[in-house]
Amino acid sequence: MAITVKRDDRANAVIFQGSSLPSYWNGLLTASLSSGSTDRIDIINTAGTSGSWNDPTITKAYEYYEVEYTMFRDASGNAFANAVDTVNHINTTANQHSPLSGFETIITGNRTSTETYNVTASAGESVLVEFTGSSNNYNTFVTEDILKIYDTGSHTFNFNQLVSQDAIEVSVEYVVNTDVADAGHEIQLRFINNIGLSYTSSTTQTQVQSADEDVEYITTLPFYIGDDLVLNGTNSGSAQLFFSPDEDATIKVKNITTFLTR
Repeated sequence: MAITVKRDDRANAVIFQGSSLPSYWNGLLTASLSSGSTDRIDIINTAGTSGSWNDPTITKAYEYYEVEYTMFRDASGNAFANAVDTVNHINTTANQHSPLSGFETIITGNRTSTETYNVTASAGESVLVEFTGSSNNYNTFVTEDILKIYDTGSHTFNFNQLVSQDAIEVSVEYVVNTDVADAGHEIQLRFINNIGLSYTSSTTQTQVQSADEDVEYITTLPFYIGDDLVLNGTNSGSAQLFFSPDEDATIKVKNITTFLTR
């Protein structure tokens, strides 16, 4: 039975479809011609393995040992012309570059400020969190050519530099104060995609506290760039952060960190 070698990008793995050991993490396997052969190949698991055939004379851990190259197919089911092409395909497929990642943190000029970065909302009201730090107050360490994601001028997360399957995590560190004990609140990311459709991702926190007491929170909102944000290969949309308390309350944002994994 032929073994089809292909990538699973979501799992960051190589798949040997048709094999009894079908899946391996990216970066674990190395293929080569078998010693003294031009039509057989070996595939070594560089991190050691389970279920492999182990050469008793050396310490290599084999996933495949002296297998005829004609047993393998590419992702489209095509046969390889020779063993060298087979080895090259397996090594390329099994050893992709690691996912790109990075983060952007925006910090208020004065993290204990009680003025500039406060946003007050009435019970049941949903208000835009206007995080108004100046350009001197954020540090950007994002992936490769991606510029800042959060714009402090428009209070908007701009995703127009992102692509399908990018994974995003927005982490917000903030303080809430309310006159009502044990009140709850919701932090929302409201999205607008590139054709104007909108939807909301949110998380709810319940304050267990005395009235008129500052309580610190860290809320994380994960999402990924899928078909609803990326349409027909065009740019992604944008989002804004909203605060919605059950009772009258004030939110003071200390920092916003946007994590990106590609």
